[in-house]
Amino acid sequence: MASILILGLGSFGITLARDLVSRGNEVAVVDASEDRVNAVQNVVDKAIIADATQRAALEEIGVSEFDAVVVNLGDRIDASVLTALHLKQLGAKKVVVKGVSEDHVTVAKMVGADEVVFPERDIALRLSYVLTNPNVLERILLAPGYSLVELAAPRAFSGKTLMELDLLMTISVAQKRG
Repeated sequence: MASILILGLGSFGITLARDLVSRGNEVAVVDASEDRVNAVQNVVDKAIIADATQRAALEEIGVSEFDAVVVNLGDRIDASVLTALHLKQLGAKKVVVKGVSEDHVTVAKMVGADEVVFPERDIALRLSYVLTNPNVLERILLAPGYSLVELAAPRAFSGKTLMELDLLMTISVAQKRG
């Protein structure tokens, strides 16, 4: 079980908080909007109304006590980058920033963000790949040039055991042809 602090309760932050809780993690959230905090206060372990861009507020929350802090401040690139900087200076163990542009990703990494996610770009690339490869059910990028791909099984595989399919022989023959 990890302890995660989420700064900013937009759609991404709320979805992340709910999923982390459902997986048994300890989750605290911070947002300046009382309505947003109230919307999740019964789901998370701790819900705080505060301006997450203020260093003093971050200090009071005790960001270094969490395993990871997620910065989700919407389109406010300047606030997001400054918050990431404050978090690192205050001893946050892992800082993950939700990026909104390539420049945002670059600058967030420069100030010390351990990881920058760019959901819109990442989902668009994944969807593009899946749409143009109809046998691909799921694709996870592991590193540049390496992916884990879940494929739909050909109809010829239906009802057969792995021994009957003799997949090693099939792969070997395919490699010789290729």
